[in-house]
Amino acid sequence: GKHALTIAATVGHRLPAHCTASGKIFLAHLSPEELDQHLDKPLTPYTENTITSPNELRKQLINIREQGFSYDDEEFEEGIRAIAAPIRNLGGDVIAAMSVLGPINRMVDERIQGITKSLLEKSTLVSQQMGWKI
Repeated sequence: GKHALTIAATVGHRLPAHCTASGKIFLAHLSPEELDQHLDKPLTPYTENTITSPNELRKQLINIREQGFSYDDEEFEEGIRAIAAPIRNLGGDVIAAMSVLGPINRMVDERIQGITKSLLEKSTLVSQQMGWKI
């Protein structure tokens, strides 16, 4: 891009799954039993946009599975939006996520549509290279 952006990420640092785009990709593809275990714990709010209702999150996860990507709209960190798509292995299991994030003034709705399309194309390509067949 034309603008520099630094994200302070530490190797091995874990982020909450319920309020990050990549985390919600993994949650959306858990078995019902595994998801129940995750949602049995309180969902910590990080911003005003963090989903803390297990039922509301479940509804969002259904949409994520159906549409094939997820959003984080200032749910973990104020001023940051993110989009994520799954990376699948030979068996179709979600083994990773590919994401794009940026400040809200750059991640406007018009750009998000184009970024989402490109992200889905690239994550599908990586998945196919991992052996996944659509």
